[in-house]
Amino acid sequence: MARPLRQKRGVQWGLQHWRIARIMRNLDNGEQVHIGWGGTCKQHSNEWDDIVPDPDTKKTQTVCKKALIFADSGMTSEEAELRMKHWLIAGTSIACDDPTGRMTHLAMNPRTLMLLTDDQLLAQLP
Repeated sequence: MARPLRQKRGVQWGLQHWRIARIMRNLDNGEQVHIGWGGTCKQHSNEWDDIVPDPDTKKTQTVCKKALIFADSGMTSEEAELRMKHWLIAGTSIACDDPTGRMTHLAMNPRTLMLLTDDQLLAQLP
């Protein structure tokens, strides 16, 4: 059976360049199961990253993004989504021109960030 085509599931959240998206797993029977959340910051790079856009796709090769899988962890989808949003906000403490900014942001574990409500997270937006 052919795998389903990838669909864009991400939506803008918080700052204009931030995106949050469901992470899905394709099952053998063709169904998809929601297993996690991904966050794309696009705010940080490391000095050694390839940040020059690819001439064909016009996209940079390295993007500041993180995945949080909640399946089989005891965490709910809602908790994982809130923690991923908090990870995006936590990255604002790292300067955009920090030569190791992406590495520093990726080292932040969303599982260890304080669990906040959507309203509390929105109040922390810069």
